[in-house]
Amino acid sequence: MPLNLNFGDNHYLDKITIQPEQFYNLLASSEDFPKTSQINERTFTNLYAQLASYYDAIISIHLTSKFSGTYANSVKAGQRIQKEWNKPIYVIDSKNLSGALGLLVLKTAKNIEAGIAAGEIVQSLETDISNAKIFVSVKQLKYMIKGGRVSKPAGFIANALGINPVISMDNNGNSLLFGNTFSQKASLNKIFKHIKKISRGQSVWNYILLHAHNPDGASKAKQRMIELTGKEPVSTVDISPVIGMHAGNGSIAISLLFTKK
Repeated sequence: MPLNLNFGDNHYLDKITIQPEQFYNLLASSEDFPKTSQINERTFTNLYAQLASYYDAIISIHLTSKFSGTYANSVKAGQRIQKEWNKPIYVIDSKNLSGALGLLVLKTAKNIEAGIAAGEIVQSLETDISNAKIFVSVKQLKYMIKGGRVSKPAGFIANALGINPVISMDNNGNSLLFGNTFSQKASLNKIFKHIKKISRGQSVWNYILLHAHNPDGASKAKQRMIELTGKEPVSTVDISPVIGMHAGNGSIAISLLFTKK
């Protein structure tokens, strides 16, 4: 279900009617800063009614409720359709976003394919959510300032000092400043060092590399991750425009899902 993205007077559906390359070109050239809007309750009601007519249960996994009212709208729609159709609808707050959310969806899909019952999958998701991580190396702060994720005074000081922040997520689904460095290379090294540290005692189930119009940087990060984990990423993709509008051009993100050894 794509989020709504508005660029000036133009309306788009994330990665449906606007693709990352087109979006990042607009982000660099347009005076307007894009705005997003949540998926409304009616859209979820229609979808769940359609799915409930074909399937025994629905598992719906969403980006953190701290960033969007989408999750709340999904909960309301799920409750209504569950009552009408008498079929379980599990609406899950991933407390995460982007690649980390993608890994949770992938793990859920594989569990469904393996024939595991919906209730059991939802139970295991609670553990998986706490083991899903994302680390974003931001190359330019100006987009986070424009989007209100960083205050203008703090952004001015950070820009003057040439700071490249590393952004992550806390256990409640809020954004977290993981650290500050003075170059993207240094911020990525900080991320790799932390991944190596938290990998002790647990295994990397899978990981995804993401970038905002920076395939060369993602390729270099991929080589480091292969050295660290001994495995290829499940995917390397352009960051979704809805996330990229804050991270900005050049950003690189690494998402991982851990399992206990």
